[in-house]
Amino acid sequence: MLTNAWGRSQRERALGQFRLDEAEFLDRHEMLVSSLERSKIGFDEYLDRTIFYRPRPFAREVFKDYVFSPDCCFIDDRALNLEPARQLGMHTIEMPDVEQLRRELRKLEVEI
Repeated sequence: MLTNAWGRSQRERALGQFRLDEAEFLDRHEMLVSSLERSKIGFDEYLDRTIFYRPRPFAREVFKDYVFSPDCCFIDDRALNLEPARQLGMHTIEMPDVEQLRRELRKLEVEI
């Protein structure tokens, strides 16, 4: 699951899967993550500047498919924050309270 950009464990898995240099990526990520989280830049621009600033042996769509797998769900307490994730094809959950989140996660068959 993702919230506020994409999580550390997911980034680490992607770095390993695509054999990216962690230090190089993290330098770029730290410069841009705040802008991404505040919707100052979109995910494609973030990828342009952190991953695809040079040629890679894999396609952008392959990378995005890995990041936004069918198991991916974006959770936030603000509907406005969910829109970009929906536009990327992600499942989203608006979480006004914990009980609502539990109900929505059960619908997705997520064990709580």
